[in-house]
Amino acid sequence: MVTILPGVGSFGDAMDKLNNYKLVPVIEEICQKKTPFMGICLGLQLLFKSSEETKGVPGLGILDGEIVRFSDDFGLKIPHIGWNSLDISPDGRLFKDINDQSYVYFVHSYYLKAKDEAIVKAKSEYGNIIHASVEKDNIFACQFHPEKSGGGRHCAGGHADCRSDGRGDPGQDRRAPCGAGLLSARGWGRRSMTDKERLQRQIDFLVEADKEKNI
Repeated sequence: MVTILPGVGSFGDAMDKLNNYKLVPVIEEICQKKTPFMGICLGLQLLFKSSEETKGVPGLGILDGEIVRFSDDFGLKIPHIGWNSLDISPDGRLFKDINDQSYVYFVHSYYLKAKDEAIVKAKSEYGNIIHASVEKDNIFACQFHPEKSGGGRHCAGGHADCRSDGRGDPGQDRRAPCGAGLLSARGWGRRSMTDKERLQRQIDFLVEADKEKNI
């Protein structure tokens, strides 16, 4: 099973909700058990210790780095809304079969500066350098929206299309490929595989990752 932490809204409000519903220890336990875990957009930011968006509010602190606001010095519109290309690290596990400089869709006013650049697997630029995707052990996260980026629209709106109708293995958690799997099912130029095949490949990867933690 893969756990997805999505996120829309502010850092402080999201942490309030996680604390009110007593989900913080649940997330910590999931990560400690080496279960594959993925944060998307605000879900990436929440994995870190704090954010300039809501000063004084602690984040999950699972990864080390800071969430900072885009600088006004570049004369760019904030929030950053739109398409940007990715500089992809060749060892990024979520980016297998995805071309370097592929375009993805962002909506954010704050961005990650990871303390350890070894965990950064994709970068982008909007005046400032954005650490757009990170990986560490069983933890994956991306600042951009995979469900809005190209072929990912087939799973937009949660797990609507990941059913036993061929879009996903009915024996697996439906939500997992709709977050992480979209990085391969995005339709960013590779048309040699169908969306179904790309999605299934990412499902296979996540299932294998889940198996490895139990070996």
